[in-house]
Amino acid sequence: MTNTTPDRSGPQILRPLLWVLLTIGMIGNAAATALGDNLPAHLAFGLVTLVSGGALIAQYVRRR
Repeated sequence: MTNTTPDRSGPQILRPLLWVLLTIGMIGNAAATALGDNLPAHLAFGLVTLVSGGALIAQYVRRR
């Protein structure tokens, strides 16, 4: 019989990196709000937050 479970022994740096990016995006968005109406900063930090959050969700669903 063959083993059909996926190999998850690769480097595990991506998940902590995504959490760090998510935190930076949220803090940056909060700082941009506190410092004034800076639309480019909001968009940049919002995009970082959205992409890293989406990647974390995708990893979670893939591992389930």
